[in-house]
Amino acid sequence: MPDDFSAPAFDPVRLKASEVEALFFGHRVHGRMWNGWEYGLSVAADGTAVAFGNWGVGPGTGASTAQLEGDLLCFQASTTRGCGGVLRNPGGTRAKENEYIWFVSGWVRPFSQIE
Repeated sequence: MPDDFSAPAFDPVRLKASEVEALFFGHRVHGRMWNGWEYGLSVAADGTAVAFGNWGVGPGTGASTAQLEGDLLCFQASTTRGCGGVLRNPGGTRAKENEYIWFVSGWVRPFSQIE
């Protein structure tokens, strides 16, 4: 199994731009890491985004702007930018908040849409 989430082997579970937009814009997502760290993100329909916990494009970032670049979801904060793809997690569940995975620059964030 490749460990590069951009690899073609992950194409069957990779979300397209329209799916990413429907999942994030106008919604809240929440997840937790294996060690219990919680994080979440609220993205308004206009792309205004507020992150909490261990989700963000840099330490201490809270407010940012979400944008789509192709199939990638990007967050632009005042001094940092992070773009990554979103995968369906075939073994994920809403109860475990890991139905999807956002990956960027070696970081992975399993999550589910909660609102």
